[in-house]
Amino acid sequence: MIEIHKYKATDGSEWKSASEAIHRDRLHAACLEAMLPLGDVPEQVKKGKGWVQHDLEVVKQCKDQIIELCREEGFDKSWDTFKNRGRDIHLLSIVGRILDDHGGPLNTAWIRF
Repeated sequence: MIEIHKYKATDGSEWKSASEAIHRDRLHAACLEAMLPLGDVPEQVKKGKGWVQHDLEVVKQCKDQIIELCREEGFDKSWDTFKNRGRDIHLLSIVGRILDDHGGPLNTAWIRF
């Protein structure tokens, strides 16, 4: 028998070390804070019925913050696209594909845009 230790972050992801789980918790909290100006997603929208029309400037500010978090995570070291402001990145650009492959709270935030 081998004893295994895992750490679970608040978003349900599992990590090998406490520091990795703490990092994920901080990233998750930062993403939630960045998206706060957009408010909660209504239940009908969660069910795929309808959408919420947000103020464009608020959306641009949220996108800027999410891309800043991506830079803090080191995405700009591998992909030049992340060096741009979030507001200047098209929603269907390679950024969406990269975040989709990466998963996690950054992807969840980008999908909401």
